[in-house]
Amino acid sequence: MTMDIPTRVQILRDTVRQALVFMMDKQPLDSNRVQLSNNHIMKQADALFTIQGNSPEEEAELCSVLLMSYQVLNEHTPDKDQKVQAVLNRSAAILDQLAPSLLKCELLTYCYGEIYDSQLAAEAHTIIDSWQNSPLSAAEKEIIETLELFEQHPYNHWQEAI
Repeated sequence: MTMDIPTRVQILRDTVRQALVFMMDKQPLDSNRVQLSNNHIMKQADALFTIQGNSPEEEAELCSVLLMSYQVLNEHTPDKDQKVQAVLNRSAAILDQLAPSLLKCELLTYCYGEIYDSQLAAEAHTIIDSWQNSPLSAAEKEIIETLELFEQHPYNHWQEAI
């Protein structure tokens, strides 16, 4: 049975979040466990990399989770760098088609985390500012924290946060 794209995206998102919790646990890192986790994330990301979304929103979900995955892997290889650039290109092609939303803010944030273009961060902040009159969801709080982390610790944010 083949899973639909949103289910596959959510599974990868959950896997990456588990890896982040493990990384930020402040316990000594078990290199075997880290390698297994990285391999699992990369395998899932590679399976989604070749898929195109059926709508701008589905494409944004794919691009966002792929960038999130590549950020957590935090290693630079020519293959990974090419994939990141391809996902950034895909993201640029759809950003203007997305309404201001959590999804667009998330994609802007993860694109910003790769190229540190202040216009991306500014647009994400504009969306975040529109939320100030209502209670924040867990996902909104998470993306605010992620953007702040990227802004405070450019280029090696996950290592700095640990």
